[in-house]
Amino acid sequence: MADHEIIQMRPPETLTINILRLRNLKGVRGDSLTAFVRVEHNDKALGESIKIECTAEDDAELNFQSTISVSFDDYMLIDELCSKPIICTAIEALPKEKKQREEKTVPLGQCTIDLLPIVLGQTKLNSTLALHATPGSPIENLPSEHAIPQIDVQLTIENEILPSITDATVMSMTVESLYSPPDSFTTSGQAHQYLACMPVQQTSEKETLAVFAPGHVKPSADKDQLSKFKKWPIPGAALGTAVNIPNSFLSHDNLEDENGELRSRNDRDFRNHSEMEKNRLVWNIERRCYLEPGASKKFQEKIAKNRFAPIEVCRMGGSGGAKGGKKTSMDDEDKMDEDISYHGIVYVDLAPLLYPGVSRIRGAYKVKAFSEQDVTEKTGRKGTHAEEATKLAQGWMARAASSPFGKGGKGKDDKKEIKKVLSMDGPAARKLKSTVPPTVGRRLETIMATSKPGNETVAEGDGQIPVNTEGMQYEENISYLMLEIKLSRPLIPKKELEELSKHVAEYIPPRPKFPKRSDNAQKSVEDYHNQIASVASLIIDEYRHLLEGVGEEEDTETGEMPENSESRYQRLIYQLNSSGKYFAFKEQLKYSVIKIVREKFLRTSTLTDQDEMEKFISELYVYLVDQMHVCLNKSLTVEDQVPIPEPLTTTVQLKIFAQEAETNQLPELADKYYQERIARDRNDPDHWLDFGVFCLSIEDISRAEECFRECISIDQRHLEGLLLYAITVSMQQKYDRADLFFTMASRLKPDSILCWTLLSLFYKTISDEIREEMALAEAHRLNQIKAIAETRKLQENIPPIQSADIPDEQSIQQPPISPLSLNADVKGVKPGSKVKGSARKSASAASKVKSDSRPASKLKNAANEDEESASVSAPREKTPQPSQSIYVPAINFLLKYKAYSFCNKAMAQHLLDPLGGPSAYYYLSLAQVQLEKRELEEAGESLKEAMQFEYENSDGWAMKGHVMYLSGRTVDAKDCYERTLAFVNPPTDLHPIYLRLASIYMSENNHEAAKNIFLQACRRSPTCVTWLGVGIACYRLD
Repeated sequence: MADHEIIQMRPPETLTINILRLRNLKGVRGDSLTAFVRVEHNDKALGESIKIECTAEDDAELNFQSTISVSFDDYMLIDELCSKPIICTAIEALPKEKKQREEKTVPLGQCTIDLLPIVLGQTKLNSTLALHATPGSPIENLPSEHAIPQIDVQLTIENEILPSITDATVMSMTVESLYSPPDSFTTSGQAHQYLACMPVQQTSEKETLAVFAPGHVKPSADKDQLSKFKKWPIPGAALGTAVNIPNSFLSHDNLEDENGELRSRNDRDFRNHSEMEKNRLVWNIERRCYLEPGASKKFQEKIAKNRFAPIEVCRMGGSGGAKGGKKTSMDDEDKMDEDISYHGIVYVDLAPLLYPGVSRIRGAYKVKAFSEQDVTEKTGRKGTHAEEATKLAQGWMARAASSPFGKGGKGKDDKKEIKKVLSMDGPAARKLKSTVPPTVGRRLETIMATSKPGNETVAEGDGQIPVNTEGMQYEENISYLMLEIKLSRPLIPKKELEELSKHVAEYIPPRPKFPKRSDNAQKSVEDYHNQIASVASLIIDEYRHLLEGVGEEEDTETGEMPENSESRYQRLIYQLNSSGKYFAFKEQLKYSVIKIVREKFLRTSTLTDQDEMEKFISELYVYLVDQMHVCLNKSLTVEDQVPIPEPLTTTVQLKIFAQEAETNQLPELADKYYQERIARDRNDPDHWLDFGVFCLSIEDISRAEECFRECISIDQRHLEGLLLYAITVSMQQKYDRADLFFTMASRLKPDSILCWTLLSLFYKTISDEIREEMALAEAHRLNQIKAIAETRKLQENIPPIQSADIPDEQSIQQPPISPLSLNADVKGVKPGSKVKGSARKSASAASKVKSDSRPASKLKNAANEDEESASVSAPREKTPQPSQSIYVPAINFLLKYKAYSFCNKAMAQHLLDPLGGPSAYYYLSLAQVQLEKRELEEAGESLKEAMQFEYENSDGWAMKGHVMYLSGRTVDAKDCYERTLAFVNPPTDLHPIYLRLASIYMSENNHEAAKNIFLQACRRSPTCVTWLGVGIACYRLD
């Protein structure tokens, strides 16, 4: 509310439109002409420039200015600035002829100026725009060597518009084309116009209607279908190609990147066939709507409450209806029925706009038959907007200079024919019906079908509502509408990695890499001691070097005499002074002495009194000498220091010992080994992570959380630590904190399928459907990218075929198919439709259809005929199918780190995934979870199911042996272990198999076999238990 008040208090701004110059014009009578420019906006004239002489060689300097007052509390004005252009019309003024009262003018060309950049925050915009020829203009058919007529304009405003308004946004909606329309949508016969409309939240309390009209049916061979420009929704006085929005082009996305429907691999062939061979209904209109701050929040709330938004599609009649006169009730019904026919509706899922950082959605959306009951159920709305949209569209087109509505009465004649047939009965009616035009016949069938009593298309009951038989044709033909919605700023901003790191540091402060330095008195004395010890060691080394080869001669001749000691001292002092080492040692001690003065004696200022200075120096000297003696007595000892022995085991061995203790069901011993690893190096995050995983396995959640906290405090970007901490706090229902750490992990490694899958499982846990869909969509996208990369890598490694027996083209270009995709059904092409692969088409068929297998995202390259013909001969390579579901990495991660609660959720989703389902992998994963929880009977049943899928799986037999061993069935366990070791592919973890199989041999007094198994275990991972087993087996053999 405060923001709204601030906006209202802000004074209006003045937007200045400056028409700078014209160039390259051509008039009716040649290159020399007199011209001026008319400027309009929103059907209002802003002014006309002066008339100026123009030539082809020189630019015509106009410098004409006009202004628009921008009031920030008038949301309608800002909306008009977004959606309606400034129209500049260059006009030639012809000289007056005799007996002519007024001079004659001829429009030469037009251009439209887009004000959206100004609304979005630019304060100055310079543009050079091409002038589009008006009908009948001299520049309409210029030769190719003639330069393009242009106009230079400049827009200026003092302050920004949209960035200064908090939470306001601009929503741009583009209705492109409707593909696979009903068969009655033909380019022959009576011309019809079509419209689409959508309600848009413009203020917190009011909605506006975005209308897209007119749309026209165009054939598949029409080159206009490849037009890249978007069009203005209300072009006003703009004519011809001036209705195109400057520098605004249609988007073309890959099928996998779209947000709508019909984007699976099975739908690709159907879409290619519809877009290349069938008629289409084309709009290519973009409507911008300004959403004030309250409207943005209301729009977000509506999406969260109901994710679907309706877009209605219908046909407008070819005639505008009779003018004047009072119509009968039949006339009213026919007029309404004619103006709104083929009434369909599209349900657009706007939920992706609530994904963090998402500001654009685009895709193909199926068109359904309009039904008020379905609209109410799906969107919570009542009624239809088609009637209001039709009136608005007809008003705009009536005011336009080139109205597309036909004059005359073909529509009236059709209506007369329909009334004539309806008034007759029996054979005469059937005979007359057979002679009416096809368009009248189809219209007549529809009216008769919805008006006969007892017809199947009429609902029974008091309030009989006719079934929308025309709208049902959309569903029968699987019609779909290409639509794009884009916001100037996301509804939910995406948090940057730095911001997330800051929030993580607030929960878990990072541990400093080095301890903080405390320059207190004790620390300064310790530094002085260290420097004394260092200097003493250097002086001793110098003394030893000085006496090399001299000491023995002196000792043999005179022995240890005092004068010899004095001479050695003098020689040492001389050597130190002459080499400069004395001053180096003094400088080394200097800074430690300064610290003692500041920290111990608390002297920081210069002493001015000489007596006080001498007293202080005396005290300092005595103290330094005393501390020197203390240090030398500690450091210079005759006795040898006992060296500290290196540890016999490494941290890696300690981890193996701990895992071995877990296998032998000795959690107390495993706990000690993990703590010993941490004591060895407390700054290694992996040590804390492994200890936390152990605590998680024994269901000590609080200790596990503390361990993961320590791991993250050491390394704030430790991916496994972030994920496991998020899982741990989510198990304690600390969902806000879990959301933060899951999001941090996904932002830290955005290309990780694991991170996005775990994030989707978390959102499913807290029932956040929208963000769950967002995470799943990103995980599936990354999984598809991975499959494509693997396929390309596989193809690169295949050597070229040099044999004469080269397979046919189809077998060469067929990509490798995984076993999971062998049973996939093609559902994209409608049954009964005759769609053939482009590789099998003949040359004549190729000229008719450019490429059946080309994706729609590449249609923008079809303007070049050479490229089109080249694409016909090379069929499109099918997108490879991922070999596994997105839940497989998550299951592997959760099993490895023993997060079994989340693992059960991941396995449940894997079971429902199209790429998952019941398999050996699923049942083995389930058995492993059950085995860890000591649910032995359930684990045995799961292993039986796994064996039915893959009987020779070494991991399955190993787990079966563990189940038998823990159940006390040692004989069966021995058979399973022996079979496991006999496989060519060894199981994942051999160590527990060796230990348990050797213990079974020992219990059976088969000591030789036990010794051999223990020795194999020692070769792979030697531990105290394995070597002890070897010793016991050898002892018993003797």
